Order: sequence, then structure tokens, then C-alpha cells
Amino acid sequence: MSGIEGKMIKPMAMTFSFALIGAMLLCFTYVPVVSSLFLRAKVQSPKNISLRLMNFLNKRYQPIIYWSLDHKKVVVLFSMLLLGFSIWIFTRMGGEFVPTLDEGDFVIQPLLKTGTSLLKNR
Repeated sequence: MSGIEGKMIKPMAMTFSFALIGAMLLCFTYVPVVSSLFLRAKVQSPKNISLRLMNFLNKRYQPIIYWSLDHKKVVVLFSMLLLGFSIWIFTRMGGEFVPTLDEGDFVIQPLLKTGTSLLKNR
């Protein structure tokens, strides 16, 4: 955007971008360290719901990983086909979901001569 629209939107867009980058940095660095310090269990119980959930997910995930490592060409070919299909869909999608912003450049700047009073003349 250029002109008045760019001058109005750019500070907000930059602030939002900086906030997102800061949140991502904290999410990947500070939060895990603090969580590991303060949320550590004293004794690991096998009945713990989080341990049971992680064991369940690992049992489901490991065979998929081992199969993927044994069949690298199939995984890469499937990924390339999926990427190509995504690009094809993107080129056919069109832009009707983007609203048209035809606001125009109408700005009112009232100017008063030096010494003009805002009080009503009597």
C-alpha cells in the first residue's frame, strides 16, 4: 500500500508482526524451560494421564516413522504430488475471497487563518 493507506496501516502491521515474532521466540525458548522447571513431577507415576497419552502416541507414531524411513522414495513422491496438487488448487482459486477496498483518498483538512477565533462573533 502506498499513500495515506500505507501510512495508516504500516505501523499497525509492523506492531502486529513484531508481537507475533516475539511470541514465537518466547514460545520456543522461554516457555519450555520455565515449564520444565516448575511443572516437573517429583515421582513419575505410570498411571499419569500424560505418560499414558505419550506412550499411546509413540506406539502409533513409531511404525509410521520406520515405514517412512524404509520407503523414502514413496514418501518424497507423495510429498511432491501433494505440493503440485496444492499449487494447482492455488492457481485455480481466484481472489474473490479478498474484499475490494475502494475507499478513495478523501481527506478533509480544515485550515483557519492565523488569529481566527473559534468563538462565535457577537
